[in-house]
Amino acid sequence: MKIKKETPVRPVGKLERAYTQLSQMAYNLGPDARMPTFASLCEQTRVSKATLDTALGQLEAQGIILRRQGAGIYVSPQLKRSIALICDPQFSIEPRLRGFWELIVREARLRVAGSHYDLAFHFSATPGSAPDAPPLHPGLMDDIRTGLVQGVLTVGLPIAAVQWISDQGVAVVAFAGEGPVSVNLDGVDVVESGVEILVAHGCRRLALWSEIEQGADSDTGEDSRVPAFLRALADNGLAFESDWLRPQAHEATGRSDFDLVLDWVKEIFGKPREDWPDGLLVTNDILTRDVMSALRKFNVVPNRDVVIASHANTDSPVLHAYEGDISLIEYDSGEIVQVMFDQLEALLRGDSVAHRRITVRPKARAQAFD
Repeated sequence: MKIKKETPVRPVGKLERAYTQLSQMAYNLGPDARMPTFASLCEQTRVSKATLDTALGQLEAQGIILRRQGAGIYVSPQLKRSIALICDPQFSIEPRLRGFWELIVREARLRVAGSHYDLAFHFSATPGSAPDAPPLHPGLMDDIRTGLVQGVLTVGLPIAAVQWISDQGVAVVAFAGEGPVSVNLDGVDVVESGVEILVAHGCRRLALWSEIEQGADSDTGEDSRVPAFLRALADNGLAFESDWLRPQAHEATGRSDFDLVLDWVKEIFGKPREDWPDGLLVTNDILTRDVMSALRKFNVVPNRDVVIASHANTDSPVLHAYEGDISLIEYDSGEIVQVMFDQLEALLRGDSVAHRRITVRPKARAQAFD
């Protein structure tokens, strides 16, 4: 009987370690960068000249480096760095976030087209049983640990996960969350710009309607937009009508957002006209779309009965049908992605980052109503 021989598992040797170390060095330096001299690499990798020459030959065959006779060792100009864009799945599930996530993905793809980057998209995993384990899939974690991923952009990840990525020596920039370097939006900007627009249109009785969030208690001021609204009103000599604030602490849950918005419109615009607000600021575009439909059901005409200012995202189709009736405070997804990539590229180059927390500001687009 012929006995089948099993191939023994070969331990990782000096050649493999040198190859991995040199590969990571090349990716960290980036395309066209000059690598240390052969003698210096021999000292850093602690292998023989023959082993180093073999590792360099493998890297050259794979298009990672170039050896130029008499000039030195260079990273290939065609080398592409691997970047992972990791998002909390909630951004693709939650209706109020999904459209924005799609814009971010589109802008990221445009940003890397024709560049020295390969971009892969990932969703974070459900937190595991180990309390200290980051909510990342095992395969992605292995790629990050071994240097196969050189840069990471995160969207909505908890700070522990972002910090874990940074601890692996990988450049990381966080959006909609905290991290060593983070890019964020500030709802206060929308409120301040919205009040300014409404006041410019002659409005003196302003209402603030915000996103419906589980557990949010706007009356206590936990939402920074409410104190900002109060300050903006005070700066313009306007009174705050607490009965017009939505949602309120007692807001019911478990119902559709549109049903709640219908109640809001009925509660406020079902009163005598002299008790209506003349300006309405809404801090989420999807919510605004519901508001516009609800107002129509109660025969409240925008710009005749109430002037409306709303948050929006540039190029989002959510409010296209109403753009002529609303003043918009827009966040540019292209600008957000550009800022994220600028920070990531600085980290990949080894540059010091002047600002560890960057806030992208919205741009107001006020309508000139007749």
